[in-house]
Amino acid sequence: MKKCVVISCFVNNQYRKELLQSQIKFFNKLNIDVILVSSNHIEKMDNVKNYITINHVSDKKYLTDKIFPYCDTGGVAYFTNTTYSNIAASNFFIKLFQTSFNYCKNLGYDFCYVLDFDTIINSIHVETAFGDELDCSKIYFYDLQKSNEYQCVFFYGNLNVLVDMFLENNLNKIEKLATEVMIMTNEQVLFELAAEYKENMIVLKHTDFEIFSRRNMFSSSNVANFYYDKETKEYWFLQYKGDTCENEFACELFLEDVLIHSRHFKHISYWSLIKLENNRNYKIKYYDAAISDLTLSKTLNIYTDTNTVTTQNWIQRT
Repeated sequence: MKKCVVISCFVNNQYRKELLQSQIKFFNKLNIDVILVSSNHIEKMDNVKNYITINHVSDKKYLTDKIFPYCDTGGVAYFTNTTYSNIAASNFFIKLFQTSFNYCKNLGYDFCYVLDFDTIINSIHVETAFGDELDCSKIYFYDLQKSNEYQCVFFYGNLNVLVDMFLENNLNKIEKLATEVMIMTNEQVLFELAAEYKENMIVLKHTDFEIFSRRNMFSSSNVANFYYDKETKEYWFLQYKGDTCENEFACELFLEDVLIHSRHFKHISYWSLIKLENNRNYKIKYYDAAISDLTLSKTLNIYTDTNTVTTQNWIQRT
């Protein structure tokens, strides 16, 4: 039985690189081949068998259209427009699974794991997920939460079944379903696809704390961004710890080259809100953990123009 793991990753600083290296080491000890997949070029790393780069994957949408993530503080909602992202959550990850499973099968693998690189398996769960008692003719999913809520992308199973599960005809059904009912997460798509394969599926009832020691470390629900209020014609900066997992992030806000805000958040619902001056240059530096050159993950610039709105994010009073 030839096994592999597909690890989706985006490595843009030393902090993330060291995390990915630890994941590779973990799976090498289990004699499971590592295949890295990303939307960006992946730097060659030791003990990795193969690499997959996926950019624009499809114009189809497997999540319900025009649903935008938002933070709600003090009766005001701050919406983040994801339409202009290079990687569309509405199709990228589902096509990533489809492409990766077909690729792994063509390489001769029989059994495949899927894991985000910012998710660390708990040592007490290793025997359950990777032990000799697995039925390698089946696929395994976790029933952590309701299907319409975020949980974590970690599942595994027989590659023939997984390839069949992600056939284009099945994805077309999901695309149609997303126009009829609310499909808000990729986890929900997985539930819908797997429901047709109950005879081949084993549902595991472990809690997230049993399965993971850390998960969702680089959550998109942790926000540091610019927003525009059409009613008052004002720009605002919001930093918000919106993810319920035990993760952390930090950011710095600069007016021109002067640091005016610096916070490191670890606890859910912590937030900072700053009204910005018009016609000024601002910059956000975003960090994956405590502020450090090793954890800097991205930089975002804006000019708070009074004539042309320079952010696609908006404010709405609830």
